[in-house]
Amino acid sequence: MSPFDRYIFNLPVPGSLNGDKIADALCRRVPQSVAGIDATGTGFGAPELRQGDNGCFDEAEEAGGERSVTFALAFATAHRPECEKTMSLIRNAGSGSARKIPMYEETIHKLSEVGRTKSAALRHGPLAFLVGSAMAGAYIGFGDIIMFTVGAHADPGWSHLVMGAVFASALTIVVFAGSELFTGMVMYMPLALLSRQASVMDTLRVWVACWLGNLVGAFVLALLFKLGGGGVLLGDGNAAFTAAVVAKMNAPAVELFARGLICNWLVCLAIWMSYRTQNDAAKAILIFWPIMIFVAAGFEHCVANMFAFSLALLSDHPTSISLQGALHNLTFVTLGNLAGGGLMIALGYWVQSSASEQIPDMPHQAALSATTDNRVRTNRG
Repeated sequence: MSPFDRYIFNLPVPGSLNGDKIADALCRRVPQSVAGIDATGTGFGAPELRQGDNGCFDEAEEAGGERSVTFALAFATAHRPECEKTMSLIRNAGSGSARKIPMYEETIHKLSEVGRTKSAALRHGPLAFLVGSAMAGAYIGFGDIIMFTVGAHADPGWSHLVMGAVFASALTIVVFAGSELFTGMVMYMPLALLSRQASVMDTLRVWVACWLGNLVGAFVLALLFKLGGGGVLLGDGNAAFTAAVVAKMNAPAVELFARGLICNWLVCLAIWMSYRTQNDAAKAILIFWPIMIFVAAGFEHCVANMFAFSLALLSDHPTSISLQGALHNLTFVTLGNLAGGGLMIALGYWVQSSASEQIPDMPHQAALSATTDNRVRTNRG
């Protein structure tokens, strides 16, 4: 999908026209390149800008019979020359102004609202929030199970790639089924905080409750999986599973932090991209690639580790696997996950969006030509 440049227009218009006709005429001329959105830029999710959702959103009559209209349009960046030609038809009735909507504003608004909603859900229904968090911990655990199952017998040259490909199913389940995943909250809550929709205490409460809920869900799934025989992980693939857990528990703190940061940078990137489309197939594809990268590269996800460590500690294990080793790993991986989602994605895109607000207003001519006017004599509303 081509990216869009969005502009809010404030234009004086002649008596024969209104905002409906202006927006409709532009969309008719370049239907793949121009679409209407509301005057705040949040009428519907970008980049799925739908043809036909255009019109007059704020029209006022000034003294002396002059009228002005405020509306928003989005121009496909790839079709900018065609759009500029269309805009040249707006002329001969004075000058107006167009303000570009800050970059990523819609996505940031959506994710900030998610953070606000999560905070409210925890305050008003803590048990329900914890149940949702436990479900997310279990869903990530399902990803661990399939990842270690196929990895145990895959060709060594391809095992990491295959494990990454199948683990992507875990975040896909979390997103489509709905649940409360800590590594996603790490992005939602800072954006809500920056947007002044949540407080520091709200953010900390959501993080702590979600982390603990994820741990409960991962542990319960590990216990049930152990009671069910443990499958390949505790069978003929146990040596590979145990080696992976030992390596995680005994890695240096700096390495764990760095791996955790990069991991959640990718996880939150997947979630961020999924919020920039309304198409479910596109969401699944956009989730797949960053998750495959982080698993194939060996980065660290605290919730995935919760399941692996729980299963290893519940089963027969060497002395190199211990509760102390699990706490060591989870401490530094969690800190890295916080930095990856909160700094690299939430703060990173917030800064980009804030900087785009400095783009100056641009003048535009204000009325449609007679040729365009003839095409839109019938008012849609």
